[in-house]
Amino acid sequence: MFDLSTHACTVMRALTSLPENPPGFDLGLARAVLGVDDSAGLAVLGELVQHGIADEHQDGQYKLADTTMFTRDGGSANAAAVEAAITWFVQQAVHADHVRDRHGSKLSSAYEILVQSRFNTPADAMFWFEPHHNWFVALLDDLVARKRYELSLTLAEAVFGLAGHGGHQRDQLHAAKTALQALGRLRFSPEWIAGLGEDPDRARLHDLRVARFNLQLAFVLSNLHGPIDALKALDAAEERGRALGDAGVLAAVHRGRGRTHHAAGDLNKAERELRKALELDLASGDKRRIYLCRRDLGAVLADLERHEEAGAELHLAAVGTNELGDRIPHARVLTVAGAAFITAGEPVKAIAPLTLALDTMKQEEAGSDAYLADIYVSLARARRATNDPTAADHCFRKAVEHYRLAHRDRAAADVEAEWHQQQ
Repeated sequence: MFDLSTHACTVMRALTSLPENPPGFDLGLARAVLGVDDSAGLAVLGELVQHGIADEHQDGQYKLADTTMFTRDGGSANAAAVEAAITWFVQQAVHADHVRDRHGSKLSSAYEILVQSRFNTPADAMFWFEPHHNWFVALLDDLVARKRYELSLTLAEAVFGLAGHGGHQRDQLHAAKTALQALGRLRFSPEWIAGLGEDPDRARLHDLRVARFNLQLAFVLSNLHGPIDALKALDAAEERGRALGDAGVLAAVHRGRGRTHHAAGDLNKAERELRKALELDLASGDKRRIYLCRRDLGAVLADLERHEEAGAELHLAAVGTNELGDRIPHARVLTVAGAAFITAGEPVKAIAPLTLALDTMKQEEAGSDAYLADIYVSLARARRATNDPTAADHCFRKAVEHYRLAHRDRAAADVEAEWHQQQ
C-alpha cells in the first residue's frame, strides 16, 4: 500500500464510498472534503496523481484511476467527508443544470445560492454530465438509501433537467419517481414526526414538490407510455394544487393535459385545457408561462387548421420569448411557427423562422438533439415542398441522426420512412 497522507486517504475513502466511476473533480472537491485552503488541497491532489491514483486529464481537472488499494484494504471512510463529497457532486449537477437552462423555475434552494460555476456554456455542462448520467441515477438511489432525502430531491431536480436535454427519458422517469418516493419517506421521517413538519412553509414546499414532480412524471409518461398514466399523474398534481390554492400549479396541470391530449391526437380537448391554462397564466402575469402556453396553443390551432388564430398566438409567443432573452424557448416557438406555415400550405414562409431556430440552437450547442431533429424535419418538408430535393435529403438525414442521438428511435424510424417514401 502506498504511504499516503491522512488528507489524501480521507479524500480517496470518501470517493470510493460513492457509486463506482464518479465524474471528474477539481480543487473544489478537496476543499469541500478536507476544509483546507487551496495550497493544501492542491498538495493532496498532487499526491494522488504522483501515486497514479488520479489523473489530471485537463488543467485542474482530475479523475480517478487506480483505487484498488482503497476498495480492498477494508478501511472505513470518514462520514463527514463522504457527506461533503456527495454534496459537492450534487452542487456541480445543480450548476450544470442552471447553466443549461438559466430561466427554468426550480424549487430547490440550491439554485438560489449558486457560486461561480465551472461551466461557461450549456455545451460545457452537458460535456461533463453526459458521460456520467448513469452515475447520477445511481447516486440518486444511494442518497435515498442513506435517507438523505432533501439532497436527493435537489439532485432529482437537476438530473431531470440535464437528462432531458441529453435525451435520456428513462433517467428522467427514474428521477421523478425517486423524488416522489423520497417525498413520501420524508413526510414520515423522525424530523417531521418530531414536529418540524408542522411548519406551514415547509409543509407547503413539500406539497409543491409533490405537485412539481408529478407534473414532471406526467411529461415523461406521456412521451414513453401514452396518455393514461400521464393523466393519472396530472390528477395527482391537481389534487395538491387545489389543496394549496396555487394557480401556477393548476395552470401547469391544464397545460400538461393539453400537451398530453395533443400528443394523443385529441385536439379539441387539448385546446380546451390550454385555454384554461392560458387564462390562469394571464391572471398570474407570469410572462414565461404565458408565452410557452401560447406556443402550445398555437401548435394545436395549426393542427386544427385554424391558421390565422395559430399565427396570432405564435407571433405573441415569439415576440415575448425574444424579449425575455429566453433563447431555447424562442427557438422552439420558431420551430412550431415553421411547422404551422407548412401545415397552412405556405412552406416558403417556413424557411426563415426554421433557419433562425436552427442557428439559435447551434449557438454554444444550446439545443438538445431532439430539438434540432424537430427543426430538421420541418426544414426537410419545407425544402421538399419548394422543390429543393438535395436540401430536403440533407435535412431528413440530419433529422434521423439527431433523433437517434436523442434516443428517440421511434421518431427516427418514422422520419426515415417518410424520407424514403418521397424518394
